[in-house]
Amino acid sequence: RRVLFRSHDEAREIFENLGGLDMVAVAYQQMGAVHEEIGQFEEAEQSFQKSLAISEEQKNLLDQAKNLGRLGSFYAKVGRSDEAVTFLQRSAEKYVEINNMADEGRVRGNLSITLITLKRYEEARQEIQRAIECFKPYGHKVEPWRAWDKLREIELVNGNQEAAAQAREQAIKLYLAFRSDG
Repeated sequence: RRVLFRSHDEAREIFENLGGLDMVAVAYQQMGAVHEEIGQFEEAEQSFQKSLAISEEQKNLLDQAKNLGRLGSFYAKVGRSDEAVTFLQRSAEKYVEINNMADEGRVRGNLSITLITLKRYEEARQEIQRAIECFKPYGHKVEPWRAWDKLREIELVNGNQEAAAQAREQAIKLYLAFRSDG
């Protein structure tokens, strides 16, 4: 682990000296992931925040979207669900801004999971339905059956058996099509 941290830190220093701030942000992102993996959550958050700050300074919308989503997922993991919602929503908005529907759908799927945790089911339904729309052009690549299964879960919680059965049927249909396509 020390070798990994040292490697990321050395890479960060090299990129800083070369003026490659986008790569400095990547190094911070990777350092954050390592910290998170070994349970050093405060250090992970600091690294993720530094990466986000650089991407905002550089006005790099794609990296901003990625960093916001990464922070949102991190906050969800450590039980800071309200912050997770805020960062995931901001990430989704950035993906809308750059017209990246596949990643917008992925983030909205993660957002729906966090909203379910908070028992905010109507918002979760809206997010997963938008994710399903985002996924349509991408076929199996984005595993759309997972979103349909999440919609089924939301409908079950709300006692809507018919809608849950329809969502389950769609999830199965999409998964079977994926399997039959190899």
